[in-house]
Amino acid sequence: MSINDLKIGNIVQTGLCYGYTNINNVEKCKLPLMVAEVKDIINDNVLLCKVIDTPETYVDAKDVYGIPLNQYILDLLGFKKIDKIYALCPGAPNFNGTAYEAQINGMKVQIVEDNNSYELCRSKSAPSIQINYVHDIQNNIKISGRPLKINYMLFYPNC
Repeated sequence: MSINDLKIGNIVQTGLCYGYTNINNVEKCKLPLMVAEVKDIINDNVLLCKVIDTPETYVDAKDVYGIPLNQYILDLLGFKKIDKIYALCPGAPNFNGTAYEAQINGMKVQIVEDNNSYELCRSKSAPSIQINYVHDIQNNIKISGRPLKINYMLFYPNC
């Protein structure tokens, strides 16, 4: 994932890595695999992103990855299969694939999945946008110029 792809508010994941709880004193901590929200991007030279609040923890951007879309992730985000006639994308209902819809932060979001390929529907007249990651949904649906808000705690279901 490129630092240019990151935006404040994106939902991302980190690998097993070191984080820093104090950017100035460089207090290191070990981080598990985790999903979090990008809170800030500071110092383009150091490429650090604050990803959790308790305590505030920063990780190097090279340790931040997008969350790839799959059926499990769609389920976590609340997507439900809908009839293709209700899909807000060109060619509906005569397209290949399955249409899904979710209400995320008060916004209706529709996706078409075809053979593990995903497209974000925008309207009957605007072409769909190919998406691969959760942050692609966020970055293509803006609210007041900011990425669509998704609660990262959705990715920590009770097992």
